[in-house]
Amino acid sequence: MRLTCFLTVALMGLLTCSEVVATTDKTFTSKNDQVLSKRLLRTTTQPEADANSNDNERMFFIQTFNTPRYMYWFSLGMTPYDVREKLDLLGEWADLKIFKQSLYRGYVKFYDKHCAIPHQSKEEFCRNRVY
Repeated sequence: MRLTCFLTVALMGLLTCSEVVATTDKTFTSKNDQVLSKRLLRTTTQPEADANSNDNERMFFIQTFNTPRYMYWFSLGMTPYDVREKLDLLGEWADLKIFKQSLYRGYVKFYDKHCAIPHQSKEEFCRNRVY
């Protein structure tokens, strides 16, 4: 008895599902533009331009964040070579120290910019340009 009740309910469920599918059997036509506008996950902008702007913003933030450190080193009269020694970028593992390399490159830019100022270009550490 239980088996027949179960089979009856299952059969009725299958028949109602097939009826629903039969009534909604329409053909859908979609234009390519509609599909692209709704389902396309890629952006239409150039990825190189976005990557460059993100890198520029990141480098601007890093340089702004490190400016007090650069000013301190500059006020001590450190050349870029002295900074490289302080950051331990003279050894064979220097290529793997990416953060310290970015600090060093930022200080070199800071040093060049500030040593180009006429009243500071006469300083001894500005005349001794050792990188």
